[in-house]
Amino acid sequence: RDNFALYARIEQVAPRSPTPPLNLGLAYFRANDLARAAAAFERAVGLNPAQQRARAILALTYVLQGRLQDGFRLLQALETEGAKDRDYFVAGATALLEVGDAAKAAIVADAGVRLHQGDATLRELLARALEGTGRFPEAAARYNEALALNPDLPQAEEGLARLYRRAGDVAQAERHWLRAIEIAPGRLQPLRELALLWEAQGNRMDSLQLWRDILSLAPNGTVVREAAAHIRRLEGPAVVAPETGKGKRP
Repeated sequence: RDNFALYARIEQVAPRSPTPPLNLGLAYFRANDLARAAAAFERAVGLNPAQQRARAILALTYVLQGRLQDGFRLLQALETEGAKDRDYFVAGATALLEVGDAAKAAIVADAGVRLHQGDATLRELLARALEGTGRFPEAAARYNEALALNPDLPQAEEGLARLYRRAGDVAQAERHWLRAIEIAPGRLQPLRELALLWEAQGNRMDSLQLWRDILSLAPNGTVVREAAAHIRRLEGPAVVAPETGKGKRP
């Protein structure tokens, strides 16, 4: 029926193999079901404690669940072992960005980039960490390198959009947000940023449609409340505003 059923069945057929629970954990992780992901990764680690990949992604899952001590203890153990696995660097940098430590995230991501030079995700994580420390020109260079390696990486497009918006280049920011939405239509952040941009420009109708799109995709009450508030405001009496450039709907 789906990957969840497939990997669960394989785990039943091959109960001593760590691969099925690892794959099942990844499926749940991508679906943002962190509780089931953690349980599956724990089974994979129990079957093969030496496997660095399962331990690294389990550590990140713990951090995303708010279990910071458990997550960083696992990452510290991997660092002590001299972990070289790509997923260790991805998990470590992502976990550090999650708790707001961009400086340490940059160190971890840079070490990963040096070992895995063809990995676009590590370049994007390094760019995001550099952005978080205020090193904007370096961040822009790393975002562009990530896109050269993988032109369909929405996070890198979003990063460039943020940098252009910060620099006051609204047209370029809009272009990169539109490209991010084209790559991954279900990602809320570029939809939200573009809706705010168009609303600020006076582009009432396109902004209103984006907020409606966000409302239909919203996973929680905070996003729902924000989108609903903007929709109510934009659906109210029209306000005469100076002519502005109209954005194109993605």
